[in-house]
Amino acid sequence: MAGKLLESGYMHSNFKNKPIYLNAKKLYCLINLITGHKVPLSLKDQILRACMSIILNFSEGYGRFSKKDKKHFYITARASLNETVACFDLINTHITIDGKTVEIFNALTESLSKMLSGLINSQK
Repeated sequence: MAGKLLESGYMHSNFKNKPIYLNAKKLYCLINLITGHKVPLSLKDQILRACMSIILNFSEGYGRFSKKDKKHFYITARASLNETVACFDLINTHITIDGKTVEIFNALTESLSKMLSGLINSQK
């Protein structure tokens, strides 16, 4: 029964093809590439959890019905984005991150910030 529900789309949302989800997933993959063995484990864990929180809170908010609920989860996703940026800055004190990676990170986080802010503002 559960398989049929998933196949029919009743339990599946199309949030996975939204630009916010896709960019947050790209950000998660980028972070996985840069958090090597020279980054303290606690900081690596923190940035990965913060980045996952962007993805998960956006997804949960997308599935909510009331504007108040949606806004709550989108605000939490944006806060997690800020946490991700702060962690990235701290990682950059432990290792030298190449300019191209910093450029990609900045572009993704700026884009996500604008999109999340737009979603938050649309929930009035």
